[in-house]
Amino acid sequence: MLGGGGDNSNGYHAMASKTATRKKFINTIVEWCSVYGYDGVNIDWEYPGNNDKMEDRNNLTLLVKELRAAFDKEYLRTQKSLEISIDVHSMLYHAQFIDFNTLKKYMNWFGLMSYDYSGDWPSSEHAAHNAPLYCGPAVICDRYLCVDRAYHNYIDSLQIPASQLVLGIPFYGRQFENKALYETPKIGGEGIAYYDVVSRIGNGWTRYWDDQSKVPYLIKESGTGFISYDDKESIELKVDYVKQHQLRGVMIWEITHDVDPKNNEQPLLNAIHEALAEKR
Repeated sequence: MLGGGGDNSNGYHAMASKTATRKKFINTIVEWCSVYGYDGVNIDWEYPGNNDKMEDRNNLTLLVKELRAAFDKEYLRTQKSLEISIDVHSMLYHAQFIDFNTLKKYMNWFGLMSYDYSGDWPSSEHAAHNAPLYCGPAVICDRYLCVDRAYHNYIDSLQIPASQLVLGIPFYGRQFENKALYETPKIGGEGIAYYDVVSRIGNGWTRYWDDQSKVPYLIKESGTGFISYDDKESIELKVDYVKQHQLRGVMIWEITHDVDPKNNEQPLLNAIHEALAEKR
């Protein structure tokens, strides 16, 4: 995976804008896949359109086409197929800067970043869920995304085949200095690793379940504090959703955030494995 949030993606605009730098980038990826045994590359450009909107759209298409041609050439040499994937925002606004109709011909899968629907940025006004499976009350549903709405954005509006869509599952939550779900104005909203969340249950925090959005949350028993997160129960429901809608699979951010430091086990990762292994 190359790129990421914030400054981690700053190089994409300049690199993709020139034939020579695209070629150097692609040759390096092919070399890394050969030397280190990678199965391909995930392009995590967050986001095309942040610089020059239509130029980024066109240059991303060129980059993927040229990368696919290089991977096809490498296959003739090694007989190993290399994958191309790209991480995509849930909001349709960002979709206008990506030529999905063309890219889906060259892409193995699209990683749907189905999280960060509420957090520590100005447009997020409520202490709301980080990654609800379904929308909440109408006033919230009008403002914030949910996994189900993001799915329909890509399947219905963008015509991405379910077999090319991978659902993102967060191993972290969002912590607010508020006293209730959907309270406004929100205070805080920074990320918090799953294990840091569950270590609070029974230690001054109480777990609740939102049966409309199908996710848990914590409320601090004294003072103020609200945490939205995913646990084994909500993740199993998300994996069921993946199976029911015949998506390609799931991806995780961030895979170390559920590690129990006492025994080095990963309960959320294990829950995903067990749920995917179960027959429908």
